[in-house]
Amino acid sequence: MGVAEPRQVQERIAANDHWYTSSQFEWSFGVAKYVHALRQTFMLDWIERAKKRTARRPLNVVEVGCGDGVNLFRIGAAADCRLYGYDYNELRLERARELVPAAALAPLDLAKRPECPIENGADVLIFSHVIEHIEDDAGALRHLRSWLAPSGVLLLLTPNEGCLSTRFDYRFVNPQLPAQTDHVHFYNRRSLRRLVKDAGFNILEMRGEVFYFPSYRHHLGLLRRKWGFALLRLARFLLPSQTDCWQLALEAGQQ
Repeated sequence: MGVAEPRQVQERIAANDHWYTSSQFEWSFGVAKYVHALRQTFMLDWIERAKKRTARRPLNVVEVGCGDGVNLFRIGAAADCRLYGYDYNELRLERARELVPAAALAPLDLAKRPECPIENGADVLIFSHVIEHIEDDAGALRHLRSWLAPSGVLLLLTPNEGCLSTRFDYRFVNPQLPAQTDHVHFYNRRSLRRLVKDAGFNILEMRGEVFYFPSYRHHLGLLRRKWGFALLRLARFLLPSQTDCWQLALEAGQQ
């Protein structure tokens, strides 16, 4: 189900492959600080909505593929939440333990289809920029469906790499980039909606982030500047299908 086996992950870490070893904290509060603030707002919005969907307190907020713990750190101030994080990269888990000491963190290989380790399931389950790496993407989502509490929501975030802007970049500007990232799926709005429906979910909300400027280097240059970020946000509203990433809130459909 997963692309990289644990041995391969260790090899990438030993080779200092930046996709496996670079600081996600520096990225989230540096180059990508404005767009990651959007993701923080999205997650906190849905934590508040989840509180209205269930009377249970504290909420179980779970991230599968937590990496360095940046998302858990960003939402850590949310009241009435227990934080849990899982990842197969031990280096990133070590960083997450330092960054979010209040969270319960543990190694986990999703390819083995583990049972949900949390009693009563997840009220909010975060699956951020992981699904595009997984060959059996629908199978992974169907499995995580079983982790949700009866009124739980799954927050799925993933690149919109099947859109015209990104396909132009990958075809003519940066053809080497897709292989470097280990992505095996390149979703657009239609294929992503079909995926989550086939996996048994209903879409509660689907948000775009910013317009993808069709050159990765120049896109990052715009993202890091407040005026550039504002320009990309405006362009996204004018061309919503060309957003760089999608944010989806999902609930389990009727079986």
